Amino acid sequence: MNWNDLNLNMFTRLALIKDGTMLDLITAITGEDAGNLPLNELEGWTNKLAFLDKPYKPSNPKKEYILNGITYIPVLNTKDILVNQFIDFQEFIKEPDAHIANLAAIFFIRKGCKYGDRDPIEEAKFLGEHLSITDYKDVFNFFLKAWRQYINNTQASLISNLRKTLKKTKDKTTRIKILRTMINLKQIHLLESLI
Repeated sequence: MNWNDLNLNMFTRLALIKDGTMLDLITAITGEDAGNLPLNELEGWTNKLAFLDKPYKPSNPKKEYILNGITYIPVLNTKDILVNQFIDFQEFIKEPDAHIANLAAIFFIRKGCKYGDRDPIEEAKFLGEHLSITDYKDVFNFFLKAWRQYINNTQASLISNLRKTLKKTKDKTTRIKILRTMINLKQIHLLESLI
């Protein structure tokens, strides 16, 4: 067993375990009560789940994913996200482990459809059962990097425009407000680079 074998539902059950035992992990993966396992099977599961000790390192996402015969296109460009997708993203990202399938439904869109064409709850259920955690993490990580770059570009553009406005402005009060805004933006950028 490895990270590719975990679908989103299994991963969610694992992520919600706090200080769990091996029995808790097996129960989360199988959905069965692991307390009834013979000891030799418990040892087998212990070996199978050794991959959980090493975190998954996301790789580049694919252009499309075929899940149970259905083709999904990942949202990889921040400019392609719709307002309602962004609103849903803001809501579900507050508790990402609990809403991983809902987040997947935001970033994996059936080919030929757009976000909102299909019931997002049904899509989340389907993706929870059929999408691997590795495919999800590849797309999600790629999107977050692109989003961070988009924010950085927006901040740089805003600072550039503020500099131009500062050069043209004679009013002392306005100049102070512009300088304060520029300082705040640079502080935010500095804090983000430390994270």
